[in-house]
Amino acid sequence: MIITDWEQLADYLDNSIKQCLPIIANKVSKILKRFVKERWYNTHKPTHYRRTLEVLNSITVSEVQQVGNGYQVLVYFDPSKINNVLTDIKGYFNHHMSIDGSSTWSGMNLAELVPLFMDQGQSSKIRPYSGVHFMQATIDEVKSSQIDVNVLKRRLRSQGLNITII
Repeated sequence: MIITDWEQLADYLDNSIKQCLPIIANKVSKILKRFVKERWYNTHKPTHYRRTLEVLNSITVSEVQQVGNGYQVLVYFDPSKINNVLTDIKGYFNHHMSIDGSSTWSGMNLAELVPLFMDQGQSSKIRPYSGVHFMQATIDEVKSSQIDVNVLKRRLRSQGLNITII
């Protein structure tokens, strides 16, 4: 490929970044899933509810979207994949619901709050617990491993551009 002016270079880099974003987001998603498993699911066996794995399986990668002059892709917990379910098992808590059977807390759907409670903890009078901070662990690993930079460098090198970060 021969680039003859700044506009071609800008278009090429723009396209490369857009193509790298889903790769980067999928890597981030895998890291987040690993930390959710390690820090939540693998640390205790529930005795008052049945584990559904819905929070883990709700981790979703969005499509690439143009935002202003750039692009974004989101890695997020999709609340539509976390179901509020009443249980009929004596001594067990409802799934992703309040004890009273409500699926909301302070006007928010508990499906949206469950990942936040797992990550940051909660101070319920019935069963308070500390957060396991899988979000910060994910952010720290993504930053320290420079996934974004490395994926883009590999893409550009595969096209014959030698990239050196100074």
